[in-house]
Amino acid sequence: MNIIVVIVTYNPNISQLKACVASLLPQVEKIIIVKNSDERLDAADFQNEKIVQVQLDGNYGIAYAQNKGVEKAKELNAELLLFSDQDTIYPNNFSVSIKEKIKEYPSKIIYAPVFYNITKQQIEPLSINMNEISIPKDEKYISVFHAISSGTVIFFKDFEEIGNYNEDLFIDYVDFEWCWKARSKGYKIFCFPDIKIDQNLGENYKIIFGKKITIRSNFRYYYMIRNGLILSKISKYLTYREKKQLRKRSIIMVIGILILNCHILNNMKTIIKAFVDYKRYIKINYNN
Repeated sequence: MNIIVVIVTYNPNISQLKACVASLLPQVEKIIIVKNSDERLDAADFQNEKIVQVQLDGNYGIAYAQNKGVEKAKELNAELLLFSDQDTIYPNNFSVSIKEKIKEYPSKIIYAPVFYNITKQQIEPLSINMNEISIPKDEKYISVFHAISSGTVIFFKDFEEIGNYNEDLFIDYVDFEWCWKARSKGYKIFCFPDIKIDQNLGENYKIIFGKKITIRSNFRYYYMIRNGLILSKISKYLTYREKKQLRKRSIIMVIGILILNCHILNNMKTIIKAFVDYKRYIKINYNN
């Protein structure tokens, strides 16, 4: 089972990207780096017969870039796809461990690791459903509602059956919405607590009532709010109750942004723009 990796980069921290690539090179057949900005990756670390670079002429978003990576993987006759962020670090037994899980659970599964969040220095909880989370323990696997794309592995033929990532979303909720679509087609997302990868999730955090809350840029907050509202309105893969929960989650996020971040004016502009663009998207795409 050959594994081909799709890594999407956007103005990457080169040392982090080198570490990501170095952790994967001995374990996979090919690494496709889809450059979603005009960065030059001409250092010796990226000049390897296993590495294929795909240059885009602008930032088209993670969904478009991942879809382009999948197109290239098809040309390379991929059997398994591994999606990765540019700052994810993999253990040296990742490939072997994943293939063991595939042999044990071979049918209609998306295989996911657990994350050690380098920024917050903790294992990230898993989403059991739209509202409920669980801290990974010693289970053989945990069936989750959705997972972030970095570190996930899927048979190429299964990806084709599920379909591409939704390019309208640009960045946030892209991976979650794709997971919901996969589940609607009978797939399950299994997270394996004995497979751990390291990643920087978020730029910083604040501690509120003893809990570490991730802080992100206004650029990300915009898409998190806009896309959460859009999907809570029109998703074909969520139940009515789940859409209500997602909408509530988006509103809570708005309140949290205003409380957690001191740049009130910029935050208000971001929130207003997200609501306006959500309304515009629905009007253009669903109210005609």
